[in-house]
Amino acid sequence: VNRQIVANTFILGTVVGVLGTVLGFLMAYVQVNVAFKGKKWFPLLCLLPVVSPPFAVATAIIPLLGRRGLITHGILGLDTNLYCLLSLTLVLVLSFFPVAYMNFKGMLENLDPALDDASSNLGASGWQTFWRVTLPMLVPGFAASFLLLFVEAIADLANPLVIGGDYTVLASRAYIAITGEYDVSAGAAYSIVLL
Repeated sequence: VNRQIVANTFILGTVVGVLGTVLGFLMAYVQVNVAFKGKKWFPLLCLLPVVSPPFAVATAIIPLLGRRGLITHGILGLDTNLYCLLSLTLVLVLSFFPVAYMNFKGMLENLDPALDDASSNLGASGWQTFWRVTLPMLVPGFAASFLLLFVEAIADLANPLVIGGDYTVLASRAYIAITGEYDVSAGAAYSIVLL
């Protein structure tokens, strides 16, 4: 059981780290390099999860996508189980991707445009410039964003308690051990593994 809880924690952290980093990069790339109407409101939309409580996204998704949710049951007529890894991943990615977004936005704004111009002058297409010039310069940003989101995901307590269901991770297991089972030593052991 303990090995499964540790594996669940690392699976959740890895999936949230990868998906949140990709979403944050895409949002930052759109913000910096794409011109569209209403662009000044885009950062506000991307940073909204930062100012909301940690479990606000989970409590919003339950009435929308839950068993009798407005969208899933009311519009689509589906009977779904929201309390699983997939929902927990969705909630954590939506909650934590602004960390990656802010990281990539700063990096993309500070890239030297002369490198893209030099690549174009040497005959590279826009796609080749992106893959061979822009993306390699952002590798440290991808690593940093992944690590930040991984740590945020495995340390989160509220969302796994609210929407995790049977998918137990170290943070929620330590909380349950201390508050539900009154086993402080087990809670400390889970916390140490989490650290």
